[in-house]
Amino acid sequence: MVILLVAVLSGMTIPMLSGATASTHLKEQAQALLAGARYGREYALTHRVDCRLVIDSTTGQYALQRENEDATGAQTFVSIGLGWGRPVVLSGNVRFGRVDIQPADGRTENSWITFRPTGQADAALVEITDGRWTYTLLVVPTSARATLTEGTVRAIPNDRVDLDA
Repeated sequence: MVILLVAVLSGMTIPMLSGATASTHLKEQAQALLAGARYGREYALTHRVDCRLVIDSTTGQYALQRENEDATGAQTFVSIGLGWGRPVVLSGNVRFGRVDIQPADGRTENSWITFRPTGQADAALVEITDGRWTYTLLVVPTSARATLTEGTVRAIPNDRVDLDA
């Protein structure tokens, strides 16, 4: 009877633990994305250059790039490549969900969030999910502050005020 009770309890506990492990894996990757966004903001402020958090939702990769002037004087972007700036590939079942970026400079390309040395950024909402749980990275444009919210968020935080309107 005791062996039967232990077997039943084990059978109930193992699936719950595997779900907890999956949610922990998702949370770790979401927190790493948040750390990358915060590093991008700090990098832009301290090095006085634009910094991009480039998100490729089709391959599940993201990376930080910094503005660089090449030999001809043209502005390009190069990988930071160190610490929180290194390229990252989402692993396991984790993938990007909704990626909604509102560029401040009016560009139509919206696969990256630009952090500026002025302390501002593009407004952004980036979901990271494993199909069961979701975390949402939010970037507020006027302060470039990044936060992580458990669950989905309906609207991008946009605290810009159009003084001409």
